[in-house]
Amino acid sequence: MFRLSRSLAAVGFLATAALLGVAESAKAVTVTYSTTGKFASSGTNVFTAGGYSITFGGATGFFVNVPPPSQSSLGSFTTAGSGPAQNLSDTFTLTVTQTTPTPGGATFGTGTLTGQLSVSATTGVVTFVAPLTVQIDGATYMIVSHDFNNVLGTVALVPPSGGGVATIQGQINAVPEPATLAMAIAGVPIAGLVALRRRRRNQV
Repeated sequence: MFRLSRSLAAVGFLATAALLGVAESAKAVTVTYSTTGKFASSGTNVFTAGGYSITFGGATGFFVNVPPPSQSSLGSFTTAGSGPAQNLSDTFTLTVTQTTPTPGGATFGTGTLTGQLSVSATTGVVTFVAPLTVQIDGATYMIVSHDFNNVLGTVALVPPSGGGVATIQGQINAVPEPATLAMAIAGVPIAGLVALRRRRRNQV
């Protein structure tokens, strides 16, 4: 029994060491991405209503090193003109394109997040609907803006008089490799079994 406990302890140690090694290597991951967006009414990145317009400008060739989680822009809305005389709404789709790491050896990978635009003569907000996170191969992209009433996923549009630019704040992080998760899952029962056998041995 003593030999078995030592063997199990050794296996648990090796699994833990491997887990730490994979986690350590994940720290060096550089994620490169770009974003585009379009409004359903126009099929383009521009929303217009009379003399009022909203133009989405995507992030191009942005990169972050993860983990730890990194905050970065997912693009911005620029307003121009005066607010519309009546309340208007539209659907906005944000597309994230990841160029590195390349998903499964592909040239690139994409994911989408959807929001609802609401505009009046005095206010404008884009409210992204759950899920606020999209996963592309080795990275996750989450919208963390909370501009309107402190609600997560909201981007309050800025009137031209205030500069006119509102940024979609994102948080990017690395996704644990399947091997890492498997080791973590396997390591828990091994560690528990080792602890149980040690307790039984001490009670003898």
